Amino acid sequence: MLGWGLADFFAKKTVDEIGDFKTLLWAQMIGLVFLSFLYVVFGSGFSYTMNNIIVFAIIGFLGTSAYLLFYRALRKGELSVISPIQASWVIITVILSVLFLKESLSRMQISAIIVTVIGIMLVSFKYKDLAKLNLKKFLPGVPEDIVSMTFWGVNFVIIGFLVSQFNWFVPIFFLRLFTVLFLFGSTGAKKERITFHTKKVIPWLILIGLFDVMAFVGFGLGVNSEYVSIVSPVAASFPLVTVILARVFLKEKLDLNQIIGFVGILIGLVILSL
Repeated sequence: MLGWGLADFFAKKTVDEIGDFKTLLWAQMIGLVFLSFLYVVFGSGFSYTMNNIIVFAIIGFLGTSAYLLFYRALRKGELSVISPIQASWVIITVILSVLFLKESLSRMQISAIIVTVIGIMLVSFKYKDLAKLNLKKFLPGVPEDIVSMTFWGVNFVIIGFLVSQFNWFVPIFFLRLFTVLFLFGSTGAKKERITFHTKKVIPWLILIGLFDVMAFVGFGLGVNSEYVSIVSPVAASFPLVTVILARVFLKEKLDLNQIIGFVGILIGLVILSL
């Protein structure tokens, strides 16, 4: 949660300077460098079959597609519409985890997950921005966002399963490796340059890559010892961190719905920790 919240905060600043695709590609590459050091300790003892590689490629493809579709949705649509939809990936993850990973939740845990998810959606947008939209501005970007959200929801379930088959690190490493490979393939297809001319974003890119890796490592460690359906709502609460940072450093004001969402997330997380 903390890692993705911090990464998202610095990404907002970097995207304004060099664009969304370059921010994504460079942050993913930097993250892969960090993970490569860990691979020597946590990943080198395994032998991988072709079936393993295919599954790793699938999660890399889903992750890459989810990223690209989300950024396309942001370019076409309004943040106040796109963000709550994107935050809904956790609903898909929880449902699929219960159905396919046979995870069993108590009524209290189900209630806590529902409260947390509602809180995440509320804190992800400003109601006053949503109220100003007309239908023509509401629809652009929504189809891409729904597909992106679905891909993330499915992907985290697969990652949870792979963690149970290998360890907490291996799926995270190969997700990042194949994401970088697919992103490079995308640059070739679109003939897009990946260089940038401002050096001030380099520290931001390093921080984005580091915090994003921390978040995925935290998710992997979490599902290694706890249900995917429990860890996912906690991990998905990262908008809470982003909103707090924006309030403290960018002096952004919180709408009432965000305050309610803030409280809902805290209540849900406390109950889930019991």
